[in-house]
Order: sequence, then structure tokens, then C-alpha cells
Amino acid sequence: MATNRRLGEEFSRYVGEQIRGEASMRNISVSGLARLMEIDRATLHRYLTGTRPMPVPVLYEAAEAIGIAAAILVDRADARMSAEGYMLAASDTDYDQEIEDRQREP
Repeated sequence: MATNRRLGEEFSRYVGEQIRGEASMRNISVSGLARLMEIDRATLHRYLTGTRPMPVPVLYEAAEAIGIAAAILVDRADARMSAEGYMLAASDTDYDQEIEDRQREP
């Protein structure tokens, strides 16, 4: 079960990065996005960096604020994560070690 949790945490970070990138492409800063969403900038930053798990309603609110479907954000984050070697069908216990190794990489 720890493997799924770790993959979920890593996926949350990828989704956060995707949100930040999509917002940036639309000239929306993290502070601007926080204002649009009417949430604290520090809280949003924690969601976007994966420091704090992003609740699904926050994902939908962020997507709406930047003008993109939440499903597209998730699909793009999944594609990036898969392209970097992660597999979300976490049945292999080697993923724990893989995530730890990737977090140590510069």
C-alpha cells in the first residue's frame, strides 16, 4: 500500500507542475492563480509542489481558473510521468525505490 501512496504523492506533484505550466503559458502567476481561486498563495504553492496533497475540488477550481479541462491537466501530467519512466499501475514494489532514486537525482 505504501507504493500506491508514494505514486499518488508523486502524481500529485506532476499535476501541480502541469497546472503551474498551463497557468504560466496563459501569463497567470501562482499569485494570480491564487487570487482567481480565492485561496491563500502559500496553500496553493504547497498543492502545486506536492508538499500537500491537492484535493480534487481544488484541481477542478484551478483548471477552471486557467481555462482548461481538469481531465486534460491530469492526462498531460500522466503522460509526462509515464514518459519519465513511472507506471501508475503500481503493482511492482520496485517503484518505492525508483521514486526515492528519482528524488535524489539533481
